Amino acid sequence: MKRTELSGGVRERLGTLLSITPPAAHTAIGQLCQAGILRERTGYARNRIYVADEVLGILNRPFAEDPIIPGAGTQV
Repeated sequence: MKRTELSGGVRERLGTLLSITPPAAHTAIGQLCQAGILRERTGYARNRIYVADEVLGILNRPFAEDPIIPGAGTQV
């Protein structure tokens, strides 16, 4: 599979936020991308932005509507 390359800034910011090393942050993001949880959306070699589409779908639902949890098949 294609290895996800991250700019140093992303690795360092994530590492600082999670108190892990930049290489560990790089590995974690790569694994989340391979699992389909995260998706890189810019297509750039640097300054990449990653999104979790299922999380955004829940957060962006219409106001006061129960969320549909992916994989559950029903509303909560």
